Amino acid sequence: MTNPKTYISTSPVYQGSTYYRPGEPFTTAEPKNADWELADPVERAAAEAASKTDHQDVDLDALGVPELKALAASKGVNLGEVKSKADIIAVIKAADEPAL
Repeated sequence: MTNPKTYISTSPVYQGSTYYRPGEPFTTAEPKNADWELADPVERAAAEAASKTDHQDVDLDALGVPELKALAASKGVNLGEVKSKADIIAVIKAADEPAL
C-alpha cells in the first residue's frame, strides 16, 4: 500500500463510513481517482486537523489563519465576518462545545 496523500475531489467521496463533500480535503492511501487533485499544504493541514475527533488534540494556536479557515470550513463552522486568528480559534472552540 502507498503512503497516504491528501486530495480534493470534485464529487462526493466515501471513505469507510465517512462522507466528504465535493471540495473537502480527505486523506487516503487508495490510488488516485480521476476527479481527485492533490491538496495544497493548507488543505492538507486542515484535513489532518479535521481528522482528529477532538480539537483539544489539535494545537489551534500552531495553525495559521488559512489553515484555521480551512479547518472551520471542513467542519461546517460558519466564521461569518470573523477575521482575526484569536476570534477564529474562539469560534471553532465554541462550535466544538456540546449544546446544553
